[in-house]
Amino acid sequence: YPYKDRPSNLKYTEQAFKEAIDAYTELVDSGLYTNSPLYDEAIYRLGTIYFLIGSDADEPINYYNEAIRRFDTLVSKPESDYYYHSLHQRGWVKLNLGDEASLQSAIFDFTNLIEAVDIGEIEDPYLASDYKNNSIDNIAYALVALDGIDFINPAKGIQFFEEILINHPDTLVKSEIIDKAVSLKMEINAPLQAIDYLELRLKVFPLDLQNPSIIDSIITIYHTPGLVLREGNDLTTICNAEYDFIKANYNNLLDRLYDTLDNITSYKDWLQAARDWAEILVIYNDERIQGRLDEKAFISIFYMLNSRFRTWLFDNYNLLPSLSYARAPVMVHHIPWYMNYRMGKDATQKAALIVVDGMALDDWLIISRYLNQNSSCRFEEKFCFAWIPTITSISRQAIFSGQIPRYFGKTIFSTSEDERHWKKFWTERGIRPDAIYYMRGIKHFNENGLRDIVENPKAKILGFVVNMIDDMVHGQQMLRAGLHQNLRLWMEKEGFKKFLQTLLERNFDVYITSDHGHISSVGQGSLREGLAVDMAADRVRIYEKGKNYETALKRHKAYKWAGYGLPEEYNYIISDGCYSYGKDNEKNLTHGGISIEEVIVPFIHIRKEE
Repeated sequence: YPYKDRPSNLKYTEQAFKEAIDAYTELVDSGLYTNSPLYDEAIYRLGTIYFLIGSDADEPINYYNEAIRRFDTLVSKPESDYYYHSLHQRGWVKLNLGDEASLQSAIFDFTNLIEAVDIGEIEDPYLASDYKNNSIDNIAYALVALDGIDFINPAKGIQFFEEILINHPDTLVKSEIIDKAVSLKMEINAPLQAIDYLELRLKVFPLDLQNPSIIDSIITIYHTPGLVLREGNDLTTICNAEYDFIKANYNNLLDRLYDTLDNITSYKDWLQAARDWAEILVIYNDERIQGRLDEKAFISIFYMLNSRFRTWLFDNYNLLPSLSYARAPVMVHHIPWYMNYRMGKDATQKAALIVVDGMALDDWLIISRYLNQNSSCRFEEKFCFAWIPTITSISRQAIFSGQIPRYFGKTIFSTSEDERHWKKFWTERGIRPDAIYYMRGIKHFNENGLRDIVENPKAKILGFVVNMIDDMVHGQQMLRAGLHQNLRLWMEKEGFKKFLQTLLERNFDVYITSDHGHISSVGQGSLREGLAVDMAADRVRIYEKGKNYETALKRHKAYKWAGYGLPEEYNYIISDGCYSYGKDNEKNLTHGGISIEEVIVPFIHIRKEE
């Protein structure tokens, strides 16, 4: 569409189009060519010409009205090949007119276009995608424009959305419209109206998993220095109302988790339970609302969740390694196989895997909220099972090798073989050795050599290990709440986000995962026997076959893990409940056990938005 600041000699004018207008008008208005196969096309082109002229004209109204008159003719003919083209263009013209009635009418046109795409009326997939994305953006523009230059009073688009769009069947469309409206309001420095749309989102999607981050955004905007509140509002009352919403969301999540636990039918139900539990953990550890939540309910569901999860694992964990990874990896050793499968299916040439050592699901929820802010990327969020015991040397080797741990028994206590495993897997898939790279020890994404790898034109397959969370867990004395706060501070530096952007700009499909999570544990007494594991993996002791492990069972709350898929020359003794083999009553973040926080980890596929 026309760019207003072009030189005058390049602008669309009626004089420049006179010959075309006369010819098309003769074809359309003479009454002699109504049966011509070019008749509808001529109407459409006339409408388009008048729209273009109006877009450059100092007084555009008459041109816009003439364009609408022409498009109306075709929109009244659903059988016309130009019906949807005209509906789309008419919406654009009304959007440009800008008065309230025209803006509302434009929203109707774009909404009808989206519905046509959704029911398959527009067969060309590229045109359908273009129309749908364009219509979502334009509906948001129209809603924002309803306020004109009033940036203070409640946004007029809220009422219109609730009257017209609230019942639209596509929830993704509704959320994208609202998110776009929020972004536009912030761009034009209308923060109070941006908050109106954020609160609309909470109202439309009361159980959405992004709600805590949306409330965070609302509170952050309200604390903007110099922000003048609407008359009759005060910050304390507003913040209390938002915290009450978080509390209600917390209670809803608890109810949903209870319901899930009573209806477990497959491993997929545990993935949903883990997601809800992670969201509960984020809310529960939010220092701003401590004292407002039902702590007894939290403790009760924690024990129920992990007790039932343990029972299910003993009965079903051995079945998981052989399940299909075509839709998503079920276990972490499926990840490179899935990446290879997707590269073939999607005809992509480059992929990068980022393993964030020790990242639990609740950690990912915090990280993702920073990555999603103003992002033009597409995030596919899934979850999978780590290997048990949940220690780095076992589960991370499984990720980079694509094998179950039984096949790398000689290196079961080492992470030094990850690079060899990674390169071996991909060379066996036909990738040249000089196109495969691996790097670990990443914390701030400015490490020496990292940029050289990403910018290497030969690079096709990249494997990275990010150690920041694992380091935080090792040194964390404030437990989960402190870890969450440290994560927020880390993400505010934007090193991770910029690194992802660089990978995407260089046409890598990006995958993010973790080798294991962690749990808030209580020491039940040190146990100085068994083979050494790292200090943070203090919930497991490993014994060579023939070595006596009875002390670990008799003097501690512990049990012998079945050892599915693990080297058979060892026995694996795991602390029960939330206990660890640490000093009596000492609280720490640890891993190595089979709690749902340790076992189920995120698996994220990030691509550039087409």
